[in-house]
Amino acid sequence: MADDPAPASAPLFPFSRFVHREIIVLVILGSVAIAAFLITKGAASSAHAQRRRGAAAWHDRGRAALRDGRIDDALEALGRARALDRDRDAHHLWFATALVQSEQHDAARQVLLGLRAAHPENPHVNLGLAEVAAANGTGEDRVGF
Repeated sequence: MADDPAPASAPLFPFSRFVHREIIVLVILGSVAIAAFLITKGAASSAHAQRRRGAAAWHDRGRAALRDGRIDDALEALGRARALDRDRDAHHLWFATALVQSEQHDAARQVLLGLRAAHPENPHVNLGLAEVAAANGTGEDRVGF
């Protein structure tokens, strides 16, 4: 009777129940964190899509106002479109067009220079800068460096 096996009621490791409980808590907390992340990501994506739709609607209103000769309305609408969706170059370009038509050449030039800094090879930006220079009667805004 030198080596009696351990009684059946004694656990193999004294902390196994504690470790088992901690693993379950870890799995639950990880699942909650993943669910919270997915919900937050979905909400952010939805908000971004809504802002883009709003910007597109303001952009369309601004272009229609510009086409009808309502420059002030066009500036307001295109400015809102530009503020809602800063990633679309079209919003900036049309806003600059409205600024040129309202004879705010310096402001249009600043908008276009900001675009050119971000996208130096965009032909529409360079053409817009040339049109602003022509409207001002100066040749200083050449595309060259």
